[in-house]
Amino acid sequence: VWTAYHCAKHVSQKLNDGGSVTFVAGILNRRPGLNCAPLAMANGALEGLTRSLALEWGPRLRVNCLSPGFCDTERFDHLPPERKAKMLANTA
Repeated sequence: VWTAYHCAKHVSQKLNDGGSVTFVAGILNRRPGLNCAPLAMANGALEGLTRSLALEWGPRLRVNCLSPGFCDTERFDHLPPERKAKMLANTA
């Protein structure tokens, strides 16, 4: 999270008016899972950082955060089909 902050802080000085900074987090801070506390914490911190920077830098710059949730990719092909379907249903 500190890396995201420092990168955004330095790049914001070089962006033209109307530019944007975009972070990518996840949904674990809103839909936590077992053994995912560190990721949930980081996702929540990125979303908080996004809101704070949007207030500080707007309207000169836009600040957004994407939280895509579960994406059905080959990374999850090893899961039983029922579990994979449940994960997709819970985040879609």
